[in-house]
Amino acid sequence: MANRQTVWLSTMMILSLMLIGYYTVGQNIQPVPTTAKDTVTQTDKPDMKKDDVAKKSTDNTNAGKKEEPSAKDNQEQTNAPSDYFASAELQEKKRLSEQIAELQDKIANNKTSAEEAAKAQKQMEELQTLSDKQDAIVEQIKAEGFPDAIVSKEDTGIYKVTVQAQDLNPNQVVKIMSIVKSQLNVPNSNVIVSYHP
Repeated sequence: MANRQTVWLSTMMILSLMLIGYYTVGQNIQPVPTTAKDTVTQTDKPDMKKDDVAKKSTDNTNAGKKEEPSAKDNQEQTNAPSDYFASAELQEKKRLSEQIAELQDKIANNKTSAEEAAKAQKQMEELQTLSDKQDAIVEQIKAEGFPDAIVSKEDTGIYKVTVQAQDLNPNQVVKIMSIVKSQLNVPNSNVIVSYHP
């Protein structure tokens, strides 16, 4: 019975995350260069081909009218960054909880040897420690003046750090990398820092 509930709960979590991912807008993450020679740029301007022609024709028809942004538009603009970070954090926590659930099932399985169970227990503790360290990194980044951040670990061992900012200068990137390095004890080559407005 517990296994059915676990499967059902996991399925519902996956479906809800798929919905969140579908409705989340503004997934434009810009990687930040790690060398001082590179520059950070962000382009949110659409191509000015067909859109420009269509805009000119509508400008002529609406010349005397002024459009004011609605409250809904303002809410979408202010919630977009927080929605992105909330969604990304939820996905990372979901990924970690799924891995922990798999390890717990492995430990609870009667067919699992004592050696495999001990290995699974150790992996589960490492995942919990990683989650705690990720939370600590986010708090330290917020203490540096960034409104929000998310830290995720890829299967390749690369840690991706995305901070809420309009842009990042090289000094900020170095500071973020040093925070990650001090918490996780990984080389800078295993850390990718990017920003999301």
